[in-house]
Amino acid sequence: VTFYNTVQFQKSSTFLFSSIPTSSSLLSDYLLPTTTTTNCNDKQQYLRSSSKVPLHVVNPEHQAEYDRIDNEDDVTKCKRYGLEPSKTNKKHRIFFGAMLANENWDVIHMHAIETYDLYTMGAFVESNTTHMGNSRSMNYNETSPRRHQMEYSQMFGPSTKIRFGYWNKAIPDLVGMDRESEQRNKIVELWKEAGMTEEDIGLMSDMDEVMSRDFLRAVQRCDLPELRIPLETRNCR
Repeated sequence: VTFYNTVQFQKSSTFLFSSIPTSSSLLSDYLLPTTTTTNCNDKQQYLRSSSKVPLHVVNPEHQAEYDRIDNEDDVTKCKRYGLEPSKTNKKHRIFFGAMLANENWDVIHMHAIETYDLYTMGAFVESNTTHMGNSRSMNYNETSPRRHQMEYSQMFGPSTKIRFGYWNKAIPDLVGMDRESEQRNKIVELWKEAGMTEEDIGLMSDMDEVMSRDFLRAVQRCDLPELRIPLETRNCR
């Protein structure tokens, strides 16, 4: 598995979501069809059943950009990032993972737009404590409308599997980066459970740290020097 840190790459092209409006109305417009009831409790109950979560509908303008980016020839795309096309027709699978806390829904929505149907799997982990060990309220528990929306609406794409996990261990002496590392290890567990192999790529970041679709497609389709190194000597970070 090769891990990529989002701060390593500065050559990404224009993002799909750079021109979409961000407003407080986006969440309600996106979550529910206009035919649902207006009572707040009814809305929450509506989303608690996975069978009632409305499926995401791709914006035609976004689809046009997906087609343009995804259908570019490999030679041109790989050259843009100083890479050569892969010598095989097999694409590298990308497994994404992030810790969740108090993210604005617009941020999650924009991440999903940029990476729509690109990740093989998205692993999202929440903890009932902060990195400093303080208690916090859970926003993505089993009955959370937002969890259900991410999990069942196909907002990340019909081919992207979404899995949630929780880190609720009582280890008061574990704080700071050590605690964050332990929490992020749960992401790796979810990746492994989803069938990740040593030839796949793991991308771990915060939700507001997103690489452009163009670059991620290059990662999938180009020959990556890191993956040519024998596994026993490979530096996965």
